[in-house]
This record gives sequence, structure tokens and C-alpha cells, in this order.
Amino acid sequence: MENEILHQILNEVKEIRVEILEIRVEILEIRSDITDLKVGQAKLEAGQAKLEAGQVILEAGQAKLEAGQAKLEAGQAKLEAGQAKLEDGLIGLEKRQDRMEEDITAIKDSLEEVRSATNVLLDWAERTENIVNIPLLKAR
Repeated sequence: MENEILHQILNEVKEIRVEILEIRVEILEIRSDITDLKVGQAKLEAGQAKLEAGQVILEAGQAKLEAGQAKLEAGQAKLEAGQAKLEDGLIGLEKRQDRMEEDITAIKDSLEEVRSATNVLLDWAERTENIVNIPLLKAR
């Protein structure tokens, strides 16, 4: 009977050892899971940091884009102002051209009068038989 009790105690000790080993395996699995979770958390934090850095880069790009848009609008305003000046200058040139055409017409009219007067004087000089030392041609 003592043998049986000892045998039973040994069996129970073996069963307890098996349970202890199973518990140790579970502890190792839990530690492995904890390590995996820590690695996953580190990866998540690294991803979050990359996301935040990307956000900063995106905001900087947006700011550059807005600055470029402002420069473009300022350039457009300058271009429009320059175009208005050109149009004003063109109007001024057209007015000046009109005045010059009027002046040319007046000069042509005056030239006709001068030619006519010169021809009259030359005819008068021939009729009065005055000698002209410089050869003059009749204007036509």
C-alpha cells in the first residue's frame, strides 16, 4: 500500500511537472506574443512618425503652392497693367499718326502754293528779262 501511495504521489508529481512544463510553454508563448506586440507597436509608432513627417512635407508643399499662386496672380496683374499701358500708348500713337497725316496734308498744300508762287516768280523774271545766275527748274 505504501508503494501504491508512493506510486500515486509520483504520478501526481509527474502530472504536476507536466502542468508546470505546459505553463512554462504558455509563458514563453505569452512572452513571444508580448515581444511581437512591442515590435508591432514600434512599427506602428514609426509609421505614425512617417505619417506626421509626410503631413509636414505636404503642408510645406501646400504653402509653396499658395506662394506660387500669389506670385502668378501678381504677375497676371502686372501683365494686365502693362497691357493697359500698351493700349493707352497705341491710342496715343494713333492720335499722333492722325496729326502727322494732317500735317503732311497741310505741307503738301503749302508745297503746292510754294511751287505755284515759284513758277509765277520765274515766269515774271523771264518776262522782265532779268538774268538769273542760278539755274532754276520749274516745279511741277
